[in-house]
Amino acid sequence: MKIALRKALSLATVGVVLFTACKKDKDTPAEQNISLRDKPVAEAKAYARGNWTIHYTFGGLTGGMKTVTPNSSMRLLANDSLYLTFNNQAFAADLVDFERDETIFGYSSVLMKFIAQNNVAHEWSIDSKKGDTLVLVQNSTEPVSFYMTPQQ
Repeated sequence: MKIALRKALSLATVGVVLFTACKKDKDTPAEQNISLRDKPVAEAKAYARGNWTIHYTFGGLTGGMKTVTPNSSMRLLANDSLYLTFNNQAFAADLVDFERDETIFGYSSVLMKFIAQNNVAHEWSIDSKKGDTLVLVQNSTEPVSFYMTPQQ
């Protein structure tokens, strides 16, 4: 009886130790989701500035198409110069005009307005930051969202 009680007590102690050791540290913040739609223009630009790897797009005609974008990047410099490449092909090299404006979806956002190399005008909303992922959304019908992380 004493041996069985000791074994049970030992197992309970080990269980408590394992259970408490596996708890997530409450001081570690969860991944932050930050809406950038309502930020001032200067702050939204600061979030978007830098060198980014574009990993995939989401949206399009059906609203649910995910397309991996290998060898794609965005570089936004302090002087508002934008360099975009998709699949190692230059897409845009232009100065961006940043302004707060109404989107076609009915909300106000900071828009990046630029001309692609094929002379087509583009407007992208600086939408959100999810952890280290920046999300930019086309301001157009059947929009595509671009998901990118900082280059290392």
